[in-house]
Amino acid sequence: MDPACFAPLTERQAAGESGMEVNHQYVDVRGCSIEDARQALTEEAEFLEELEASGWDGGVADQLMDDAYESEFLFGFDVGTAGAIFALSAAGAVPITSCNGGVIDGERHASDVPTILFSATPEILPPILRAAAAADAGLINNDGNVELFADWLPKLHAFAGQLLAELER
Repeated sequence: MDPACFAPLTERQAAGESGMEVNHQYVDVRGCSIEDARQALTEEAEFLEELEASGWDGGVADQLMDDAYESEFLFGFDVGTAGAIFALSAAGAVPITSCNGGVIDGERHASDVPTILFSATPEILPPILRAAAAADAGLINNDGNVELFADWLPKLHAFAGQLLAELER
């Protein structure tokens, strides 16, 4: 990653209610506290545990996704991405868009792998880099932003836990 390529979002872009070009369902979750992120991570963990126990059964996944969309803390984000979205916000990043890669429902998604695109400044990157390495997740430059990705959805959840641990140090 080359931080010199980053183009942090403007206040107008980040606060926009009409969505951004890359995500017309954009939700401004800037400024989440570590406590908010912990709550989202805890709630998401329950969904992921149920999915794991079901063997990632499609019917169970559909019901869990419906429940997640009604969750107060998950804001309708894909299960598996919400914890990382809130953790990134607590770190000072601006999450832009996310996708679980179709891991849960098996349908075609915007991405083939679980991913979160976010805006960041170079000074907030060190704990994000350490958390990604610890969770075996990747980070790349993507058109002026940073993209977090993983080959398996629970790695994004692990990233979130690692990032919160980094922030709490």
